Amino acid sequence: MDQSDQALEHLCRCLELEQKSLPENHVDIAQSNNSIIAAIQSIVALNVVKLHKLVYQRSKSIIRQTFKYQLRTLLTFFYININK
Repeated sequence: MDQSDQALEHLCRCLELEQKSLPENHVDIAQSNNSIIAAIQSIVALNVVKLHKLVYQRSKSIIRQTFKYQLRTLLTFFYININK
């Protein structure tokens, strides 16, 4: 479990305690809800960035492999035509 998940877990525990000890319309409960939402948004944003990096790296790898294959094919074609 990384730090973001731990922070979210602590925020949720804090909210549970506040809900047990404070009236439901207390400002601290609203603030805890906002903190939880902000933490979730940060986690989602971080995961989106990680996913984009993963897709980018995979795309780069595929492009390199495709380029190598195309280059070999092109060189083979030129070699065959030069020897005619």
